[in-house]
Amino acid sequence: MVRPFPLSTRPIPGVEQAVPAAAEKARPEMRALITASFHPDGLSRLRRHMEVVHEDWRVAKHIHFDTARFAARIREVGADVLVVETDLVRDEVLDLGSIRLIGCCRGDPINVDLARASALGIPVLYAPGRNADAVADLTLAFLLALIRHVYAVNDAIKSGRMRFASTRDYLDVYERYGGFELGSATVGIVGLGAIGQLVAKRCAAFGARVVAHDPGQPPEVFRAAGATPLPLAEMLTQTDILTLHCPEMPATHHLIGAAELALL
Repeated sequence: MVRPFPLSTRPIPGVEQAVPAAAEKARPEMRALITASFHPDGLSRLRRHMEVVHEDWRVAKHIHFDTARFAARIREVGADVLVVETDLVRDEVLDLGSIRLIGCCRGDPINVDLARASALGIPVLYAPGRNADAVADLTLAFLLALIRHVYAVNDAIKSGRMRFASTRDYLDVYERYGGFELGSATVGIVGLGAIGQLVAKRCAAFGARVVAHDPGQPPEVFRAAGATPLPLAEMLTQTDILTLHCPEMPATHHLIGAAELALL
């Protein structure tokens, strides 16, 4: 929101006017309290539009779980814009009456009471897919560690259970921990959103065949991700490795159970 100048200080074309100091101080401005981690460039851009109070939760080593105390801090700052990452934004904060806009630096604003904010007419902005690359990378790390038994081998070596005193020892380790190559496998993905699409592309880069199930995505999304769309049961019967990337909601509750796992 851009607030107009007071009528008495509104500039007239072609006429140079001086704005009294008192009027300058009285001019209403938006003020933001930002507790999320923010790049300096982003802060500079915001400061061109409003006053910014930045209290990075990682620097402060503090998360506002106590919403009453958080509300008191917002009131103290005089903020009407709130940008958070981990702090809880619930009734005490929303009922202040001063908050005009909330930004949540998360892929899913689970720490903000969206129903209450909507009822009060407070817009909530968030960042879908913000950590999609990081989560996709971590998924591949876990996947490779599992199919090549990295955790089990590491533990067996450190504990002294893995020994190589004879040819039989070598053969036992090879047969038990050999694993298989990702490029020889079929990866099944449930949920082809921002993260699922990136996981599909990474698996395809290893040479894996990728099949996926997501009834909410159009065919072009599957094509772009290099995944073959399949009904869930059919996908499971063709899958060597299963990875889930869908939100927890009524439609996905118990989506994968004993009966589905038995199809793998």
